[in-house]
Amino acid sequence: MASKVLSISLGSEIVKVCEVLHAGKRKVQVFNAIDLIVPEGLCEDGVILDAEALAEAIKQGLKGEGFSAKKIVFTINSKRIANKEAIIPFCKENRIKDIVRINASEYFPISNLDNYTFNHSIIEIVQNEGIKNYRLSVTATPNEIIEQYYALAKAMGMSVEAIDYSGNSILQLLKFQTAGEGVDAVLQVGAENTVVNIMNGSTMVMQRSVPYGRVSLVDAVKSSANVSEDEADEMLMQEDIGDLASRYGDVADAVRTMLSSIGRILEFYRARNAEEPVERVFVIGDISSIVGLTELIDNEMDYDIEIIERLRGVEIKNHKVLSDEIVANYLANIGAVIDPMRIAIDEARQRGDKVKSDKLPWWILIFAAVIAIAMCGGILFVYYTNKQENDNLRAQIAALGDVENLNVAISGPSISHTRIEYHKYAIYASLFLRFRMPKNNLREWHRLHVPTACYFQ
Repeated sequence: MASKVLSISLGSEIVKVCEVLHAGKRKVQVFNAIDLIVPEGLCEDGVILDAEALAEAIKQGLKGEGFSAKKIVFTINSKRIANKEAIIPFCKENRIKDIVRINASEYFPISNLDNYTFNHSIIEIVQNEGIKNYRLSVTATPNEIIEQYYALAKAMGMSVEAIDYSGNSILQLLKFQTAGEGVDAVLQVGAENTVVNIMNGSTMVMQRSVPYGRVSLVDAVKSSANVSEDEADEMLMQEDIGDLASRYGDVADAVRTMLSSIGRILEFYRARNAEEPVERVFVIGDISSIVGLTELIDNEMDYDIEIIERLRGVEIKNHKVLSDEIVANYLANIGAVIDPMRIAIDEARQRGDKVKSDKLPWWILIFAAVIAIAMCGGILFVYYTNKQENDNLRAQIAALGDVENLNVAISGPSISHTRIEYHKYAIYASLFLRFRMPKNNLREWHRLHVPTACYFQ
């Protein structure tokens, strides 16, 4: 992507917008970022419910904030997007998409495949008994969701540069962070969920999402302390989460559920990969705004916890409004511009997604008109040519009538009779040969009209 884009991630309550530029193979520049609070009922689980109203809310939120990009990259986080790993034989990369499409019914239990668009990203190339295979991350995205995002871009007066799956977006950025040896777990604490990523060097081994994030902790504090949402948010930033959990049962339950879900994922990996255990656990994302959460994770889990405070490969271009802590909250937005899946960008346009016109290109219409005119001219030419030949044929047939009368008037096989009969035969023969009468018809005419005597007299 050679120019700045708006990278947008839609949540049910918060829309994350980041203005970024993919400046090189391992470099992303961040120019601006903002969290927009949007009214309820506009988006749910990544599904847009009212594109016009949501577009207006985003435009109003961005007004006066210094954003200038006119193209959008969407990164979608939704349970309606199915994701699965697949192993396929090694082949040319341009054939992978066709192979995924052909085998889609084996990957996903979907009754109508035509209602979904299938995309993939290459996780790694693996070898089994000397045979090379691709290990893929495959997604199945409902077409209606894709069309909703194109409709949102149109309502905002912008165009879509790409659409990515949030899991792939995060993976692309994490490749910059964990390029060393050994197995690491990276916990990405977000607003509405926490993503557990198991990385072996720069290769994704496993990725799971826990539906508990900062919002669930805010809600627990809000209901327990009987305070407003803003006051609950402030309490999380100023008071230790462990102390809040000891005072309020709902907060303790929310923290316990979040940590136990993360622990089960790590235990699941350990059971299946005893020979390659997790060596370190990194915490990244919205962790700094929850005081004491890192220490709580450290106490509950048998791992050394480290906080990723600065993202590798990410350059902040506007330090007046951005910092490392702020940028760490936009992992999916930043990763979406590195190597997006480009979910159905061509298919969505071809389906008539209301962003591009359904009309045929003008040059096809002109070409069709020229062909039609040429066909009409050819038909008229054939018609008038045949008409002229028909008129000539009628004239020659009329002339034969005079010969026939002369033949009847002559009696006996005289020399003159023979000449007349021969002349009559020659005229008929020339006509039939000219118009390519079948041989059988010509022989029949010859038998009826040319007497045997005419050959010898």
